[in-house]
Amino acid sequence: MPFEPQNYKDTYREELETLIEEKAQHIERKPPEKQVQRAQVIDLMVLLKESLKKEQKKAA
Repeated sequence: MPFEPQNYKDTYREELETLIEEKAQHIERKPPEKQVQRAQVIDLMVLLKESLKKEQKKAA
């Protein structure tokens, strides 16, 4: 399948040109709100202690 550039739209360039025009007209633009994804925090000490307890029960 040959590459056909007319099938693609350069949205980055369009957004950049819009931003430049807005700055030239002194229009303030709010930055997009960042979506922060929080990672699940795992307490390794708790897991280690539980693992050790299980091993001690098996050995007993």
